[in-house]
Amino acid sequence: PRYPPPAPTPTVPKTRRHHFDRRDKWQEGIASVAWSETAGQEDSRGDEWTLGMQCGPSNNVQRQVQLPMPAGAAYILSKRAQGRTAWCSRHKVAHESCACCWQHGVWNEKTALTRQSITMRVYDEDW
Repeated sequence: PRYPPPAPTPTVPKTRRHHFDRRDKWQEGIASVAWSETAGQEDSRGDEWTLGMQCGPSNNVQRQVQLPMPAGAAYILSKRAQGRTAWCSRHKVAHESCACCWQHGVWNEKTALTRQSITMRVYDEDW
C-alpha cells in the first residue's frame, strides 16, 4: 500500500545570510546540490530554492544576484565567487570581509520545507 508523504515540517522563517566558507582552508572549487525534505507541490524533489550571491560586506554591498534554482539543482563556486584568499585582492583569510570577493547564501523562503544539501570541498593540506 502507498502511504501519503509526511506533512512538511514547520520551520522558523529563514533569514538571508551570505557567507564565505573559510577562505584559506579549502582548495579551488565548492560543489553543492540541494533538494527539499519531502516532495513539493509541483516537483517530487521538493520546492525551488534561491542561490544568493553578494559582492562586498553586508554593510556595503557592491553587487547582488539572486538565482532561482529548482530542487535537485547543483552549483559550483570557484575563484572570486568562492572567495578564496588566493583570488582576493586584499588577501583576506578565514571569514574576513572585503569588497572584491563574492559571498553566497542559500534559502527557500516560499516554502515550509527544509532544504537538504550536500556540499563537497577539497581540504587544503597546507592549511
